[in-house]
Amino acid sequence: MRNGALWARRRQKKIAAAAARSILWGKRRCQFPAAGAVGPKPADFIGEDFGKYGVGVAKPDLEIDYWTYHANKNATARALSFDEMRDVVANPLLVTRQSNSRFYYLNDNGAVVVDDYGRVVANHGSSDFKPGVINMLKRVHSGEN
Repeated sequence: MRNGALWARRRQKKIAAAAARSILWGKRRCQFPAAGAVGPKPADFIGEDFGKYGVGVAKPDLEIDYWTYHANKNATARALSFDEMRDVVANPLLVTRQSNSRFYYLNDNGAVVVDDYGRVVANHGSSDFKPGVINMLKRVHSGEN
């Protein structure tokens, strides 16, 4: 019985260490708002034109089911993890519908382009944001419609 308790304690330590690593990894790139914080929501920008990035829409009920070869290659090159992409899709500041009928999810940590079937087509980490995307984020945070 003593060996069983020792094994369980070691297993708990490994699980705690893995959780701490994932939290540290998340804190390195992601900064989550405080609990109860109120900020911009995708619904605040419905119908707003964001140029080549599309028109603001309500957050569609899509989940990431698959990612294309292009998205996988980009994620590897840009050090964007699957969990970070899932976070962008789950907690966007802005969602736009592009002219090619894809959804562009954007938050402070990254951007993810998802098609109608839940496939990730492209992704960008915050370090890869172009000036147009940075201006969109400024517009979203300032509350300008």
